[in-house]
Amino acid sequence: MAAAAPSSDSVVGSVEELEFGWGVRLGLVGDDECEGSVYTVDPVTKTVVLFNKRHDKTDDEEAYGVRLVPEHAIQKITILDKDADPQLRLDTSLPPIDRAELEKRERRAFQAMERAMAQLNPNATPEAQALFDALNKTMDCTWTDNSIVVLDQVKIDPPYAPETCRSLDGNLNSLARIQKVLVGLKKKLARQHHHQQQQPEQPTPQQQQQRAPDRQPTPLRPPPGVAPPPGVAIARPPPGVAPPPGVAIAIAPPPGVPPPKQQQQPAS
Repeated sequence: MAAAAPSSDSVVGSVEELEFGWGVRLGLVGDDECEGSVYTVDPVTKTVVLFNKRHDKTDDEEAYGVRLVPEHAIQKITILDKDADPQLRLDTSLPPIDRAELEKRERRAFQAMERAMAQLNPNATPEAQALFDALNKTMDCTWTDNSIVVLDQVKIDPPYAPETCRSLDGNLNSLARIQKVLVGLKKKLARQHHHQQQQPEQPTPQQQQQRAPDRQPTPLRPPPGVAPPPGVAIARPPPGVAPPPGVAIAIAPPPGVPPPKQQQQPAS
């Protein structure tokens, strides 16, 4: 039961104080405001949900508008008198709950889950499970140990070939039909498996980074008359400019001439 609303035009300091069914006026940021009946307050986001009757639907007494107001947009909360404006009342009651229907839906969901679990065989190979799923799309199948029973008429034992099919009711026509379907499905699954093996494996971002060649930074070539800053490698010093101490100079040797083991830096 909702708590009794405070007196008319009283102000509350927090949205957590609001109760279901109270008529309120919310002063918003930007000198705006809105009115309505409190339906709920979200305890996580502190969002107020307001209901009010829509004025553009005068021919429908059950037409309501909904507005969600976050707490950070509210500057002032004023509790209104319920009798001040009947449009602010939340007169619509919740519909009755049919417990029998809820229990029926629960049973159906549980039975569907049991059927789905029964179609999985933890002891079967991936190929056998794939064959079972393909057969089960058009014919009811169940597992009996590692054998597949189709329509309660034919039992398919490992390795799931036409030779390992046997009739359970003596109907040879059903046996021949299921054997034919089995052959076609096994060929189809084999083609799909072969196609997947032919597809190149996409490398992961980590693998792409490992395969990328190490790129050396391109040596800088400063303009003539400008000395490079300390610690910067240059292709060759500009004419008339001595490199500062600690600057590595990369000079390409002539073709056929091996580079020197150690390069002497000119004295500064």
